[in-house]
Amino acid sequence: MKGYLKAVFIHDHRFRRSASGGHFSEGKLGYTVFERYLKHFDEILVVSRMMDISEESESEFVSSDGPNVSFSPLVGGGWFDVFFKNFFINLQVFRKAAAECDFFILRVPSVLSVLFLPFLLISKKKYIVEVVGDARESIFHSIGKRFFRGAVSSVFYWITRIIVARASGAIYVTKFYLQDIYPNKNVTEFSSNVEIDEVNIDVLHARKSRIFSLDGSDFCVGIIASYNNPYKGIPDLLKAVGYLRDRYDVNIKVRLLGSGPASVASDLLKSYGAEDWFFMDGSLPSDAVPAWLDNVDVYCQPSLTEGLPRALVEAMSRGCPCIGSDVGGIPELLNPNSLVPPGDAVMLSEKIHHFISSKEVLSQESVRNFYAAKEYTKVILGERRSSFFIKVVGQ
Repeated sequence: MKGYLKAVFIHDHRFRRSASGGHFSEGKLGYTVFERYLKHFDEILVVSRMMDISEESESEFVSSDGPNVSFSPLVGGGWFDVFFKNFFINLQVFRKAAAECDFFILRVPSVLSVLFLPFLLISKKKYIVEVVGDARESIFHSIGKRFFRGAVSSVFYWITRIIVARASGAIYVTKFYLQDIYPNKNVTEFSSNVEIDEVNIDVLHARKSRIFSLDGSDFCVGIIASYNNPYKGIPDLLKAVGYLRDRYDVNIKVRLLGSGPASVASDLLKSYGAEDWFFMDGSLPSDAVPAWLDNVDVYCQPSLTEGLPRALVEAMSRGCPCIGSDVGGIPELLNPNSLVPPGDAVMLSEKIHHFISSKEVLSQESVRNFYAAKEYTKVILGERRSSFFIKVVGQ
């Protein structure tokens, strides 16, 4: 790499800006993520949405600030404000950022890709795409049951295909799934955003001890997701557990780790009569998540669409028996016998019952998942990612 290189990172994420001028994230895009890029670029400029928070609430988020990372926020928090009310202002934000940089890094699916597409087509600068999900499915399950959602999701699908196809390089979170839908003929690599630490075998031993000490009547099913995320399948999980509690004499509780509006939480509890068995544990620091997972008997990822879910890999690394829907990259992670169709609460209910009815099944899935997760350690994925950037940036 020669000279001073500046990259613009474009993402739909809505960062937080405190009154003191600090920049924060709910956890997905802390400074450690940008450090990956700073191994190959001298400076990163982040173009994204922004919302203001008080200094008192800073502790609820992860800091995104650090050396050689700066922010150029778009005007407007909601998409209507970004695309319509402040359209021309935000075009200038993009124009200025594009003029100052040497490279673009765009994470897709991205609503902002629609606004930024002309700059990608006109500019002669190289750009990299990180493909973390299926644009068509993500949009389809995000905009509700509206008559035009099929058309809107198809538009995003074709825009994303164009963006990925023209990129200097594409790095995918899946091994095969997203590569087939959004191909790139230049430099490609598979490297999940997961990055877990190597886990000691004692974790698996503790998990097996937990499994064989279960008394057959009390179980904890866990899920990590924002509870206002429309495609994480939380309603299907609640329906499934509700079926089990009504049909069998077993006390199953559901614990959800994640955040969201209080009104959504209240609606979920009331809609499924789950006040006594559905517990929302809020957000936890990343170093506290393993201990939370160690108290889960079965982890469920019943998503309607996915790329390759980080939370599922984290659960696998703790030896959790896991059940997931057969969408996106989930079949690349789990045993085929652990998969259910998306949106099928009855099948999910039967699968959970099959798991909790057999300690042997729980033990076998625990061992299988623990070793499968080792492919997603920080060292292995970091080497793949670095090799990819060296190839693309050094072209």
